[in-house]
Amino acid sequence: MIRRTMSDAGRVPAGGSPAYLRGDFAAARAELEAALSAGDAPEVHRALAGVCLVLEDVDAARRHGEAAYRHFAAEGDGVHAAAAAIGLAQVEEWTGNEAAINGWLSRARRHLESAGECVQLGYLQVARIGCDVQDAGALQAGATAALELARRFGDTDLEVRALADGGLAMVSQGDVEKGLAQLDEAMAAVVAGEVRSFMIAGTSCCAMLHACDRIGDLDRARQWIDAVFSASRARFGEPPPVVLQAHCRLLYGTMLRELGRWEEAEVEFRRTFELTTCLHYRADAVARLADLRIQQGRLAEAERLLEGFEDCFEVTEPLARLHLARDEPDLAAATLRRALRRAVADRLQQAPLLSLLVEVDLARGDVAAARLAAGELRGCAADADLPVLQALAHLGAARLSAATGGDAVLALHAALSHLADGQRPLLRAEVHLELAAQLRGQDRAGAVAEARAALAISERLGARRVAARAAALLRDLGVAARVRGEVAPEVPLSRRETEVLELLAEGLTNAQIARRLFITPKTAEHHVGAILGKLNARSRAEAAAYAASLRDGAAAS
Repeated sequence: MIRRTMSDAGRVPAGGSPAYLRGDFAAARAELEAALSAGDAPEVHRALAGVCLVLEDVDAARRHGEAAYRHFAAEGDGVHAAAAAIGLAQVEEWTGNEAAINGWLSRARRHLESAGECVQLGYLQVARIGCDVQDAGALQAGATAALELARRFGDTDLEVRALADGGLAMVSQGDVEKGLAQLDEAMAAVVAGEVRSFMIAGTSCCAMLHACDRIGDLDRARQWIDAVFSASRARFGEPPPVVLQAHCRLLYGTMLRELGRWEEAEVEFRRTFELTTCLHYRADAVARLADLRIQQGRLAEAERLLEGFEDCFEVTEPLARLHLARDEPDLAAATLRRALRRAVADRLQQAPLLSLLVEVDLARGDVAAARLAAGELRGCAADADLPVLQALAHLGAARLSAATGGDAVLALHAALSHLADGQRPLLRAEVHLELAAQLRGQDRAGAVAEARAALAISERLGARRVAARAAALLRDLGVAARVRGEVAPEVPLSRRETEVLELLAEGLTNAQIARRLFITPKTAEHHVGAILGKLNARSRAEAAAYAASLRDGAAAS
């Protein structure tokens, strides 16, 4: 018989199924379904809802959760009705149904209004998965309240969940040392087997991995992933359930990406997508894979990957980059600003979006908007002991200075000083390339050195977009350069498009191309757009670099 106690509210009652305690969720489901056949007990429905959610059978989880809620509500048991409602909100979070999530949380809140002080109020505070909460201040406030209730009622599961969510919130707001300490404490409890609910263990791990991913602390992520998997095998003889594996694979893929092992990273991102039905994880996997494709210059593939996920916060950055690459800066700016309205008080989510927004606004020719974005970016980095935030702030300031005729060199050197050799290699390559461009007119040798550094890093990563720009800059500086191993593809350009491409390589504008070929500027613009699309080129400069590589190849032969 499943025990209905106050401390069980808000999670799968682990004491009700021996198979559940063994981590055998399929067997636990069978045991609970057999118990249900003997009588329509709401406790069994609620336990089945939790087990089915761990197994990612969302329809069954919803069906059992609704049955449990109806029974508890009819009995006038507000505390357990609230627990069932919170469980249903978590089911809907799996599918991304915000209206249903809000509706069930409102029902839970109403049931608890007359319940007095109880531990279930703590579960309500942390009902949303921490990784999905864009308002870091609200996440921390809820976790703090939940932690107080957990310790007052002696609820270890709630305590661990509150520690993990609070730690993520602190890291997101720039309080990294304290936040990581709290996350480490939560993870120690998970690995030691103190947490009975596998869903809480999973979401706590997600919070830790999310924090590590955001600050680039991949060593800590790897250590905890290894510890969780080892503990799971020792206790159950098999890897952890999908709720733990999905985010682990995302982080492992990210580590591979940072090491330049992009093909292996792609495998992990695809596995995550295939492994889970959770919208949050699937969108995250798609975003990371699309970002790889954009850096590889495979824009059409990136666009196909992102289709159907445009409403998800996780895809904001690659989607905006794709718009910028397609010469759609207004769409890129709108995409970024929509996301920034959601990322409240979360420096680690805001900073990369603001950094890209500076670049996008400058591409739009809106210097005033770029200045505002750069100022907000400086605010994100202020008083935060996070090197990547400092680097992004200096890069934004440098781009703004360069666009307004100022000296960007010092800011770019400052950006590099915050990036250790093993951290954020693609960002380092972009800073080296920006520095090379700024030094071109005043220090040719320095410009060559910086461009070669950008080319070396981007080639190791397979980031052809940055590599092509670095090689083009080197050729402009009179240095023979070509992206290693790159073979110019046979692109079916028309005769007129080939003529336009050659003029692009000379640096002519659309109006100048129109005059040279005796066509209208609008026709020239159409040809340039077609060329960029066929070449999957990010910009006119990349198309020019492609034309130069064709000339180099012809000369070599």
